[in-house]
Formats: sequence, C-alpha cells, structure tokens
Amino acid sequence: MVWWIDTHHTNKNGIMSLEGLIGRFKSLDSDKIVDFVIEVMDSNLLFLVELQKFQLLAGQNSIGEYLSPTYIEDSYFKSKDSAKRYSDFKESLSQETNTEIYKKKPKDVPNLIITGSLIYNTIYAKTGSDYIEISARSSIIGKLEAKYKNLFGINKTGWDYFSDKYLIPQLNDKIINYLTKKKKNT
Repeated sequence: MVWWIDTHHTNKNGIMSLEGLIGRFKSLDSDKIVDFVIEVMDSNLLFLVELQKFQLLAGQNSIGEYLSPTYIEDSYFKSKDSAKRYSDFKESLSQETNTEIYKKKPKDVPNLIITGSLIYNTIYAKTGSDYIEISARSSIIGKLEAKYKNLFGINKTGWDYFSDKYLIPQLNDKIINYLTKKKKNT
C-alpha cells in the first residue's frame, strides 16, 4: 500500500497538510511560547494567590522550608511555656492546614493565621514579560518578611502542583490550538 501525503498547505477538506504544519511549527518560536506561558499565568492569577495562601497556612516559605523561628524559638515569647500555650491555641483554631498540595505542618511552626485579614486578604499576584510577582499589600509585611525569610513566592511543591494541574495542560491546549488552527495564508 502506498501512502500519499499532501504537501500543500491544506487539502480540499481544509485540513492542514504536512507542509502547513511544518510552517506552523517554524512560526512557534520561543517568543510565542513565552506569550502562551504569560497568558496561562495571567488567566490563573487568582489560583496562584490561593496557592500562596495554602502554602502560608502550611507554614512553608518560597524555598520549601517551614517558617522559622518556630513558636518555641521565637524571642517574642517571654518563656517556652507561653510559646507552647500560643502554639496550642493556634492548633485549637483547627483551620485546615493539610491540603491536597501541602502536608500538615508541625504544631510549633507558625502559619500566620491570626494575621489573616492583614495578610491573606491583601495577597496579590501579577505577571510581566519576564516575571511573576506574588506579595501582599499590608502595613505589617515588612516586619513579617524580616522575621520569616523567603515568605512570599510559590515553592517547588506548589509549582509542581500548578504545573501539573494548570500550566502544562493549558499550555498544551494553546500550542495544539495554535498549530491546528486554519490560517488564511496556509
């Protein structure tokens, strides 16, 4: 059996030919892929903010470490007993800190729940042509960032989840749509 491949841009049914597809691949340069990545990031900014909140609730920073100092190590508390009481109090709030993405944090690791509206309601995400910024607009952010290093930014656990569930599938769809869409000149 002989297979014939139409090497013109489209066949009589309007299906893109091999030559047309090769032309589309050639036009899919790194700038176009970057544009697609930015589009996907922009369309998921609200989820990235939620992801940042989950990460902070899990007591983790942008490099995947637990927030430190722990309550017991924190010089704010006058004694280990007062730190333990506060840690117990925070645990009693029973806010969900174990998610599909992040495991439950150790009891004495801070999670910034008490500062809730001062932080969680002010977190934002924005993108530019070569960056994504995640931070918060709050009067206490400077103090918190001085105390807890690498506070804002999605860590590897979060990025892996985001990439698997959002970025890669949506980027895949954009590339497939781009490659298969019928172009006037092809």
